[in-house]
Amino acid sequence: MRNNIMPSSEPALRKIAAEELALVSTGGSDWLDGSGEMTKVVGGFRFIGRKIFGSGAPAGDLLLTMGVYQDPESEPTVKHFAVNMHDPGVTVLED
Repeated sequence: MRNNIMPSSEPALRKIAAEELALVSTGGSDWLDGSGEMTKVVGGFRFIGRKIFGSGAPAGDLLLTMGVYQDPESEPTVKHFAVNMHDPGVTVLED
């Protein structure tokens, strides 16, 4: 069986395995209408928003989620990304 992981994903997956990072997912709660706002910045995108659900959030290391970028030159584009749960800009609410 061939693996269908894109070659660019391999370093990230190796890091996750080597450091035994706990992954958090917003899962189906984010499927249809992604919450938050994405803006293009030098080197990538900035995401600001609130996710209503994240399984395992209090113990997690990386949040795997998505957001919609309103591309001014094209159409809205869904971006999937990981967020460091230990970043000072991330707050886990206990609600």
